Amino acid sequence: MNYSGPIPEAEILDDFSDDEPEAAQEAPVAAVDDAEAQEPVPAPRDPFPTHALPEPLRSMVIHAARQTNAPEALCAAWGIGVTSASMGSAYQVQSGPGQTTRGNLYLLAFAESGTGKGQSHKVMAAPWLEEEARMIEEWIKEERPNLLADLETASTDLERAKKQRKDSKSANDSTEARLSIADATKRKDEAERALARAPLLNIGNATAEAVVEALCHAPGFASAMISSEARDIVANLLGRYSQDGKGSDEAIFLQAYSGDPVTHSRKGKNPMNCPSPCLALCLAVQPDIWDRMAADHRLMESGFLARCMAFDSHARPLRPSSHEVPVETAEHWASTVRALLDRRSDPAPRFMVHPSDGAQEVIDALAHEAADKREEGGEWKWCCSSAARLAENTWRLALVFHALKHPSDAGEHELSTETALAAKTVTRWFFGETLALLEPSRSQQKAKRMERLATIFSDRNAEAISLSKLDQRHRFTEREVRDLAQEFPNRLVVAASPTGPKGGRPGISARLIRRAS
Repeated sequence: MNYSGPIPEAEILDDFSDDEPEAAQEAPVAAVDDAEAQEPVPAPRDPFPTHALPEPLRSMVIHAARQTNAPEALCAAWGIGVTSASMGSAYQVQSGPGQTTRGNLYLLAFAESGTGKGQSHKVMAAPWLEEEARMIEEWIKEERPNLLADLETASTDLERAKKQRKDSKSANDSTEARLSIADATKRKDEAERALARAPLLNIGNATAEAVVEALCHAPGFASAMISSEARDIVANLLGRYSQDGKGSDEAIFLQAYSGDPVTHSRKGKNPMNCPSPCLALCLAVQPDIWDRMAADHRLMESGFLARCMAFDSHARPLRPSSHEVPVETAEHWASTVRALLDRRSDPAPRFMVHPSDGAQEVIDALAHEAADKREEGGEWKWCCSSAARLAENTWRLALVFHALKHPSDAGEHELSTETALAAKTVTRWFFGETLALLEPSRSQQKAKRMERLATIFSDRNAEAISLSKLDQRHRFTEREVRDLAQEFPNRLVVAASPTGPKGGRPGISARLIRRAS
């Protein structure tokens, strides 16, 4: 018998503790008939915590993964991305004194071709894509003809007013014509701007300039880029159309993540102002793209990659499946997405969501942990910029989860402790996966630093150099030197220096182990 109903909330609330990881390994889902059993997809480094997802997302992810044979992590990413895109800037959470956070997230999934990226995206994003198609068709049939008529009328009035000014024979006639020109020009601009505001939910493959324009025209200045074949989108991000053809082109993505104001100047046209852009990203590409992104130091230094929840989906080659998402599950998911889209298009003021005291404590504790581990010598010092976004992304995901529970009236409900714990569980999983992706570049960087240190020893023709000199003269901190000695024990050792003839406190030096010639 196929599972078709939601999993009871009571069955999962005890599984959010980080101290009991074994309890989170399996979601309480009924078994699939033997005839439908498929070869299991190998788990990522840690199993994705599907149990922590709220309904209806949890059930939809479970069944979509069985239908497409894609990993639950990949299906969950599509679901989270669609939810984030559907809510737009409709809701924000009071994340601290004088601080608010929106629910737009940046997700990057990596999977080989032929592993179900497109199929899982199609299943999870179906209601979002269908609603976009319906909105566009309705706009084309009902709104666009009226806007074109307004534009034609304004253009005709403008030409008439210009002729009137040219033929005017008195100051009063000229003044009247000038006022008519101003009015017609205003109406023409309004009609052109309205025509540019077609109800596109997904920007798709676009240059940075086109992304800015789309956000300026979008309701609430909110839009999304969701794609299962995002190679071209990433190529644009990496600077394919940048002015000098070199380096990344991520400025608008940084501004749209944080909501920083954007003013877009266009030659020969009025500037466009976007006071609080809001962009959601959910992109899937082949693993080789990650190598290019990680190698672009600008994406690292600007903080773009630090904002992303990136992961290797560990997807396997696609296989046939006889499983199908139950109608009830699909409809529950679709109705939730539609409710969020309705709230997003509502011109009413954005609703503020307030967290419970327990929820605030959960995420504040995570922020303190991340700060502690980013201190000198801390576990996350090497990935400082990513760790700095851990709590913020948890707030964003908590708001997404809260909106899933209350799509139409999230502002009337308190963000619960359970929701914060669930968001923390899922965000930490993504964080761990992101660090796993970053680890090879970290190792390469360490190797480069080791070679640089070896060059210093060679230039000085020295067997040993004090740690204080390495720090003061060559910018190798004691912590870094000790880390390098631990990483390359056959090349570097750190030990106390022998005392001189006058005694005194022994120093600490690094000693290079010469390679055999």
